[in-house]
Amino acid sequence: MKERSSSGVLLLILVIGLGIFSGINGTFSLFSKLFSIAAGVVVLGIAILVLVVLYFAFKQPKETKTQHDHQLMREGRMSLVELKNTGLKIKDAEIKHELDAVCLEVEQILKNVQKQNDSANKIRQLLKNYLPALITIIKKYIVLEAGNQVDEQLHTNMMNYLRDFYSAMEKCNMSVFEDEKIDLSVEMKALLMACQKDGLISNAEFPERQKEEVIELKL
Repeated sequence: MKERSSSGVLLLILVIGLGIFSGINGTFSLFSKLFSIAAGVVVLGIAILVLVVLYFAFKQPKETKTQHDHQLMREGRMSLVELKNTGLKIKDAEIKHELDAVCLEVEQILKNVQKQNDSANKIRQLLKNYLPALITIIKKYIVLEAGNQVDEQLHTNMMNYLRDFYSAMEKCNMSVFEDEKIDLSVEMKALLMACQKDGLISNAEFPERQKEEVIELKL
């Protein structure tokens, strides 16, 4: 491949050299005309190549961003399905009711982001951190429930946790339609730390252990 490229470059240099030589001698031979045509074709080819390079240089980031958004939304939908399926194992009707409300709100957030044709990156922390954390909390609660280790206090706390999570999701959902900057990290950190004290999420599973430490939604 390299040998062909080198031969092509040498041939091009030879043609240009001959063309310059014939031009200097004032010889307007057939070769000169052919050279002029060849030079025009080369210039046109270079121009087309530059346009193609510029086109893909500007287009590629958009395609990458779109693919990134699709991936985030796909992960969000998968997490939501997992959350719903996990919730089916809960025995307590009140806890299940509160979790269903959270699932409906998250589902509405995903629909609104898609409807507004907005970037899924605005809800990245929800999709990458807080939904997986909630799934972990629900799974731990189910284990405790199955072992008859859920007392009245833990039941009350769990109800409050789910209501707080629902309130955070409502705030997140409203941000899809408002041109403002919202930071939910403080609320979610306080909520998850409370869950940690009840043994519903471990230190290693805490979302703040991940790289993204702040959820920031901006339109």
